[in-house]
Amino acid sequence: MGITRKTRHITREQAEAAVGAHLRCELRIIARSARLDARIAELKAKLADDIAADQAESARARATAEAYILANKDELLSGRRHTVATTMGTYGLRKNTETVIEDAEAVLDYARDNGYPDLYKEGRTTVVKKAVAKRLKDGEEVPGARISTDYEPSINPARTLVDQARAGTAPAQ
Repeated sequence: MGITRKTRHITREQAEAAVGAHLRCELRIIARSARLDARIAELKAKLADDIAADQAESARARATAEAYILANKDELLSGRRHTVATTMGTYGLRKNTETVIEDAEAVLDYARDNGYPDLYKEGRTTVVKKAVAKRLKDGEEVPGARISTDYEPSINPARTLVDQARAGTAPAQ
């Protein structure tokens, strides 16, 4: 908002009245925001109390289910799919692949000897795991690095039940 003819000819009292009106509005906004923040904090605390029992039961049940999954790993891996579907969701094993740098110096020496600057960063001279992983997946042998593949337990609720729970229409089970 620029200076117009009207604003050039206002008196000091009129300007102070405008400043006062502005500041009263700002203070009302701050007060309402503070009350809302306090209410949100109360609701979060109440929610934490309300769901504490469910969280504890969920942790116990998950530990039991993961123990079963790990104890029956061979059975779950024997089929084409590594998961079991239930009415509530799925459980099983999820493939977890990561690049393991066992000897960073060996990787750096290999990269420098073969002219692969994408495998390391100068400055701190660190290995770029993403570039090493790409070369390993392409079948290249990189000394001091390997790809580790393992399976970890996976327990996921059915997507439709998650959507219903978010909408507040999920049946209590």
